[in-house]
Amino acid sequence: MSDINDIHGGIIADPAGLGRVLGDLLRFTGVSKTICPASLAADPYRLSQCDIVIAGLDADGLDMVSALRSKTKSPNPFFPIVLVGADVRLADLQAAIHFGAHDVLALPLSAEQIRARIVRTVFAGRPWIDVDSYFGPCRRRVLRAWPHRERRANAEAERAALEAVERRVEEGVWL
Repeated sequence: MSDINDIHGGIIADPAGLGRVLGDLLRFTGVSKTICPASLAADPYRLSQCDIVIAGLDADGLDMVSALRSKTKSPNPFFPIVLVGADVRLADLQAAIHFGAHDVLALPLSAEQIRARIVRTVFAGRPWIDVDSYFGPCRRRVLRAWPHRERRANAEAERAALEAVERRVEEGVWL
């Protein structure tokens, strides 16, 4: 997959409301196929044909993210997931990121905005974190070195570890 026209998007939202809006936006961006039944949330195996999942930012969307990130229940716990909501608050954003969503978008959206997020999410993915309390994409947007003089005792070891992570990200190797 090298072009946005090759992406298959799955929308989990009410087909009469947010699902219709998101479906139209995806078609305007050039996403080739869109699957929009709300039943996708109940059957994650039907999502195996999707390259990205877009869902509403509500309790159902957060439950869906949790189910898709489950290593035992999901056919692919590495799905790129973007949540969309009309009234996005800091608590909603924090909950979505904690559950393992890649990104959260606030309505209103333009086709250009959603296209940029899809391209960034699918083609420039983030490293994966797998620890006891969290499984999902790295929550940090950018890994970069501290621009000031280091005063910590183990700064050299931390700098070497950061450079190793940056090399792996550049090479496309998932953590």
